[in-house]
Amino acid sequence: MIRIVGGKTLEGMVKIAGSKLVAQRLLPLTLLQPRQWIFDNVPDITDIRYILNILEYLGARVSYTKVS
Repeated sequence: MIRIVGGKTLEGMVKIAGSKLVAQRLLPLTLLQPRQWIFDNVPDITDIRYILNILEYLGARVSYTKVS
């Protein structure tokens, strides 16, 4: 929760990047359920690439599309 106390109206937009820690925990769990999984807003970092490589080694088909 964010509480802002003040006399001016707050407006604007904030883009929230994907969470590395959440992705690191969810990606391996996809091996437990044999279906297609789609994750959006996953950060393009080395840690995630390593996990994707391990999933492929274990038999998963992985595709990673970078959206700008």
